[in-house]
Amino acid sequence: MDTSSHLDIASINFLKMFPLALTRRVTFASAWRLFASAMSEFFIPQFMTKLGLSKTPVVSVDHPLDDTIPFDPTYVHIYLNFYPFWIRCAYFLYKEFGKETLSDVRDFMQSVAGLYYEAGQIYRRCQSTTRRPKYIKTAKFKLLHAVDPHLHCIPSLHVLLVVHTYMTIPTLIDKYSGNKSSKYAPQKEYIYNTAIEITESILYMKQHSVNCVPAALYFMSKLTPDFTAEKAHSFIDDLFLSDEKSPVTGGVIKEFFRSQYDAMMTEPIPEYGDYKDVLVGFLTKCRPVEG
Repeated sequence: MDTSSHLDIASINFLKMFPLALTRRVTFASAWRLFASAMSEFFIPQFMTKLGLSKTPVVSVDHPLDDTIPFDPTYVHIYLNFYPFWIRCAYFLYKEFGKETLSDVRDFMQSVAGLYYEAGQIYRRCQSTTRRPKYIKTAKFKLLHAVDPHLHCIPSLHVLLVVHTYMTIPTLIDKYSGNKSSKYAPQKEYIYNTAIEITESILYMKQHSVNCVPAALYFMSKLTPDFTAEKAHSFIDDLFLSDEKSPVTGGVIKEFFRSQYDAMMTEPIPEYGDYKDVLVGFLTKCRPVEG
């Protein structure tokens, strides 16, 4: 395929991915599995608890360092780019390289569903929340507060999915572009930088605590061996590099991320359990939220 002219991922209409996924035999089942996983593992359990229909314990994962990060509602656009981002990346593969990518698009959707199901095993044992400002001055914030009961903070699906996307999609770009892969450097840079921006946004939006980032990176390292401790540290190092965005304590926060991640990575795993027990163990030490 001629790759002399490449799509701009950011300009892709992510909604076009839905008819594609639902009208191709190779992707149809995976698309529905992905939808089912988001509903059953993320949305429904939160609303069950919010409506008093679930007895799942809820804890606060706030940390004193959270107070050093200012609430900035302008980040709502970046924060809500979470879903469009990884969907655009999947659709980019198809639009740029054609129908031969559909099996990999299917596998990517299946892996995203897998993240929901894996995270759901933690959410069902202990839910977690943070102090979130009751800011509903815009339509986007009203939508956010309406659809997100804010009870699934650890592990952060925002962090899980953006890390998974930047670890997966550039590799697939290289696979299909062959010896022209260097020409896709702007697209791969965009994917990585957007993953960084979305991770920063969860803190500025007060949707997550500083505790949530290293917990998610630990989750990814245990679930995906390719996401090594070195890559996790590199990702942390690239957070808050922009002077106009970085909090005064950005360096302190990143050091906290590293130390917390390293501590989790060395935490013993129960003989008859797995890495998820480490995160559940962390949550059970947090302050319970009554009612």
